[in-house]
Amino acid sequence: MRPAQRILVLLAAAITLVLMLPQTLAPPHDLGTVTDHVGRSVPVPPRINKVYATTQAGSLLVYALNPELLLGWNVSLSPSLEFILGSPARELPVLGTWDQVYKTIHLDLIAALQPDIVVHVATPDLPTLELVQQVEEELGIPTVVVDGSLEAIPLTLRFLGELVGRTVRADVLALYAQNILAGLETMRAGLPAERRTVHIVGDAGRVDLPDPLRLAGIGEVNSYNQQPADMILIIPDPIVDLRRELAKQPPPQAVSALSAGRVYEIPTVPINWLTPGSLFRLLCAEWLAQTAYPDLYSVNLAWRLQEFMEVFYEVQLSEKVAQTILRGP
Repeated sequence: MRPAQRILVLLAAAITLVLMLPQTLAPPHDLGTVTDHVGRSVPVPPRINKVYATTQAGSLLVYALNPELLLGWNVSLSPSLEFILGSPARELPVLGTWDQVYKTIHLDLIAALQPDIVVHVATPDLPTLELVQQVEEELGIPTVVVDGSLEAIPLTLRFLGELVGRTVRADVLALYAQNILAGLETMRAGLPAERRTVHIVGDAGRVDLPDPLRLAGIGEVNSYNQQPADMILIIPDPIVDLRRELAKQPPPQAVSALSAGRVYEIPTVPINWLTPGSLFRLLCAEWLAQTAYPDLYSVNLAWRLQEFMEVFYEVQLSEKVAQTILRGP
């Protein structure tokens, strides 16, 4: 057995053990204050039992650590997310979102539910600091900023795990994330000097695209560059058929890839895999790497998706469902 395989076997064993541990094994929790990822000292209660996260990606992160902590979702669950997560998730109310783009938060519902803390998963920068101060002032609830960048996922999991008293489970999930990131790093070390390039179709401003592309070793061809792209990446739009629009009038840099059929759509089940702050960006980086470099990155993506959903959300997907998700629309 190769070293990498031994690591995966040991990791799988650790994951199985932790998933079998009862909730009562969570250690006593008495932090008093915590320094969040924008450097704020935030007072927190001795034990955290109820959490409101300001975004759906943040809610899915909390849900992965302990579904019982999450008070509600930020938007109504999509049919695919509802189907995959099952009945416990369906019973949670919709509490709204509060981030740099949306403020749909239901203040009355949140006040009635009395969360112990608010979790805000985002890039730790000045706009985030200003927003979270506003959130905390208006809600009157301790609000903790958690780094939402892709490569910080292991750190974020451990930080939240300690915060909510789920350190053992958080460690296992963090190790799983680290294993994916390490595999991508090894792949990048073996890439040729000339990397694959991609032409982006769709609204890249609403997703986290740069980090997954970088981790997958892919460069972007912008609209001002006439160099032919090796592949076309579509960020799905809920209204417009971007594949059809592209075929009508492809830009010069996309003609070659379009003719060769190298057109790929970001998976969107159970959520868009490029959603800022989401765990699914780990899968997206792997999907991009295998799409661009199938000979160098040969992970079985259907198996990975099945494993990922079982590890993070204790959901068993059939191989058929996993393959359907990867094929896309």
